[in-house]
Amino acid sequence: MKRILVAVGLLTALTACSSSSEVAPTETIAAESSVVDAAAVIEISVIVGENSGPDRTETVALGSTVRISLLNSASEDDFHLHGYDVASGEVPAGEEAVIEFVADAAGEFELESHVTGEVLLVITVQ
Repeated sequence: MKRILVAVGLLTALTACSSSSEVAPTETIAAESSVVDAAAVIEISVIVGENSGPDRTETVALGSTVRISLLNSASEDDFHLHGYDVASGEVPAGEEAVIEFVADAAGEFELESHVTGEVLLVITVQ
């Protein structure tokens, strides 16, 4: 009789242990979905002379992919993001330039025109 009770007790314990392993996949799925959210592309649009200047700031999360669209309709330009050392190269007047990067360093970074030296935007990565 004692053997039957011990066997039933062992089966109950094993069943309880096996049901707790079902929690791990749920935790893994939740972690994976947060990674997908962090990978969203942040779009920033800058039109020189309209919505640009050293007082314009944009804050992005560390690890985000950032895509900046730049337009100078008045003259040829060359845009550069300090700290990340990414640049558009020379862009004819009225043509859009796109700079894309992963915000993998925290801090404040100036986007400027290499033609005028003007700061167009400050990006804060945190």
